[in-house]
Amino acid sequence: MVTIIVLAALVIAFFIFASLYTDYAWFAQLGFQQVLTTRWIAGTSMFVAGFLGMAVPVYLSIAFAFRFRPVYAKLNSQLDRYQQVIEPLRRAVMIGIPVVLGVFAGLSTSGRWSMVLEYFNRTSFGKKDPQFGLDIGFYVFELPFWRSIVAYASAVVLIAGLAALAALYLYGAMRFGGREVRISRAARVQLAVTAAVYIALQAVSLWLDQYATLAKNNSLITGAQYTDVNAVIPGREIMAGIAAIVAILFIVTAVIGRWRISIVGTGLLLVAAIVVGGIYPWIVQRLQVKPLRGLVRVGVHPAEHRRDA
Repeated sequence: MVTIIVLAALVIAFFIFASLYTDYAWFAQLGFQQVLTTRWIAGTSMFVAGFLGMAVPVYLSIAFAFRFRPVYAKLNSQLDRYQQVIEPLRRAVMIGIPVVLGVFAGLSTSGRWSMVLEYFNRTSFGKKDPQFGLDIGFYVFELPFWRSIVAYASAVVLIAGLAALAALYLYGAMRFGGREVRISRAARVQLAVTAAVYIALQAVSLWLDQYATLAKNNSLITGAQYTDVNAVIPGREIMAGIAAIVAILFIVTAVIGRWRISIVGTGLLLVAAIVVGGIYPWIVQRLQVKPLRGLVRVGVHPAEHRRDA
């Protein structure tokens, strides 16, 4: 069996080497081998960064949950059986899960090498947008880079938090009894800080989203329309501020142990997302934009309509 695995690995390695060497020989014949090697180096660097960026936080999250578990907690029989099954494989699971997740993250990020190179070799366009006064190069090179960073970091924090939840429950740091949920102090700090980091990243994401409205495509034009400028962009700024406050509330929860204030803040954030992010732009679009479009279709200038009214 081992011989078959080794032979299979050698065959796969041979085909990979043959493909890489063929590409290199072709680029070298054209005098562009530096282009190919730059792509290889950038892709490999992105894979390593993506791998470590996912694997290390997930491992630390699981290790922290296990390190500060309540050793003398009274568990139910079901959790005892789970621990008996997991314990012999604990080290393999604690390392294997982060490694597997890291490989998937590395493969995902390695394909974004061109975006990273564009960011580090960005240039100014010499022309600013009329809404924010930023150079056009920001929307071409910087905004996609930072939005990808925030999205990747959000995924890492979310997965690390879910892994911590599983470990905390398995080792008794979180216990459910009827309507009561008991959480140890270490578990409270870990979960609250993780939630704070995640919501803080959402605040950054919302703040960056306002700039993305200037580059979106729709059936009429490319860029921000009346609703975007007067409702969507201010709404993103408001929600980003609320999300930043909620992140601070979770830090307060980690310190004083009161979950109610952070839960109420999260509820307010969800309500703001519905009202400010959804209902208000819909009202502006429905009551201000569409009537003006109707006037344009029938040949009435909006200014004349306002004068007549």
